[in-house]
Amino acid sequence: MAIKEEWLDEVLKVCNTPVRSPESNGVSESMNRWIRADYVNQNLCASFEDVRAKMSGWIEDYNTVCPHERLGGMSAREYYENWYKIG
Repeated sequence: MAIKEEWLDEVLKVCNTPVRSPESNGVSESMNRWIRADYVNQNLCASFEDVRAKMSGWIEDYNTVCPHERLGGMSAREYYENWYKIG
């Protein structure tokens, strides 16, 4: 348990969702679901440290390569670049 808590303190900012704000929890749960489904479950990970070592690459892939249905099949980077050109 200590390794996980240490990693959370080092890499993630733990915060509380606003009171009576179920949509905030939904965003968090959605993120956890895509990380697990698209990355953790599709890679051989020997330990929590292995997941930790691969996480930054997965986030980079998610933001720059992975097509998002809600963004018209574009990656987050492509969507941002198109939005920036227009705005």
